[in-house]
Amino acid sequence: MSAVQWVRGWLLDVLAGREDRCYWRQFIDRVTLPAHAHLCLWQPDGKLGDAILLTGFVQQLLKARPDLRITLVGSAGLQAYWQGLALPMNVVTQVRKPAQMAAAIHGPHGGVHLFVSLESFLSLEVVRVIRALRPAHAAGFSVNRYRLFDIALSDLTYALPRRHITHRFDVLAQAMQLPHTPCRPDVLDRANSLRTPRVTLPSHERRIFLNTQGAAAHR
Repeated sequence: MSAVQWVRGWLLDVLAGREDRCYWRQFIDRVTLPAHAHLCLWQPDGKLGDAILLTGFVQQLLKARPDLRITLVGSAGLQAYWQGLALPMNVVTQVRKPAQMAAAIHGPHGGVHLFVSLESFLSLEVVRVIRALRPAHAAGFSVNRYRLFDIALSDLTYALPRRHITHRFDVLAQAMQLPHTPCRPDVLDRANSLRTPRVTLPSHERRIFLNTQGAAAHR
């Protein structure tokens, strides 16, 4: 581990208030969203599959609470996907400076009532944004437990036996006291329309497909 990595990890633990009393997140509370509450969903990883699953949750959320004002923080690579769905929410592209990010999230909706981080492993970037944003409530999934989140959500997708990734949306919906069902087929159709061919493979009886999305440089 380099000195920079050690300092970065130490800074993350200090700013987020790491607690080592438990290994995984425990569901400890529920939140009641007032009328016209501003909800911010943080998912900057840029993975289309995660966006599809999140879309189903957002659709059900808007169906149950059409009064909610939603801001989604995503990657620039998924702008076409979100715009094509034409959901009534504000889509923001992640930037480096926390103050600029907080200002973009506030946007037309003002202060945030609930900030939800969908990162499995807490990053220093989201800590800096939450501290700059100062939401009324912050909820997060993480292998470690941090006092930064006053709503701690258990993510059993890393436990044994394995749970499907959509389990985290069931837990999130439970925390927000809202129903949750899988995404509609038209979302999958929209996602399929965004696929672009990267390589052309010759015809062969055996093929191996490797998913290198998000792979580290040494891989």
